[in-house]
Amino acid sequence: MQRDASIYAELAVGDPGAKGRLQQINAGFNSRGLSFGYQRDIFDNGLRGNTYRLGLAGGSGGLAAGFDIARYEGGGTHATGWDLGTSYIALPSLTVALVATNLGQPIVRGLRQRLTFVPGFTWQPPPLRTVGLSADARITPDSVASYAFGASWRAATASRWPTRRLCVRILDRRAGSGWTHRHHTG
Repeated sequence: MQRDASIYAELAVGDPGAKGRLQQINAGFNSRGLSFGYQRDIFDNGLRGNTYRLGLAGGSGGLAAGFDIARYEGGGTHATGWDLGTSYIALPSLTVALVATNLGQPIVRGLRQRLTFVPGFTWQPPPLRTVGLSADARITPDSVASYAFGASWRAATASRWPTRRLCVRILDRRAGSGWTHRHHTG
């Protein structure tokens, strides 16, 4: 297990271009198993919503487990939900994980957040340890809501500022499908 510390911040813009508008702000940190995240949503209908997430995790050997508590506020919403997750390094090149989300099924802005189980894995082919191939599925008690496949690459360097590139194909029964690309440094 690698112990790390990180901070992040993201902005999401709707209708990119001259008439673009800010739709979401995300920020957070994690350090040695303690994490905090904040999300601010700015919806088309003028509603604003905030999500605060506090998590704690730990591990030993190849097994890690953690939980988080999410508090939803804004737009008439005052709800709390929580998640549990675990991961296990089954082989040096294979990590498997299982997460249970939305325990308590909070109602957020009029929508019940469904209990969802997310099994997943990442495989790093032994000759190419800088490449990772991943898959996960989002399963509710009555259906498979979505699944995703991804590939990542990280620079094989001992740099103080490592770099990683991620490409994910998401297939969602309700929202359709799409691609996401991310570049991480640090």
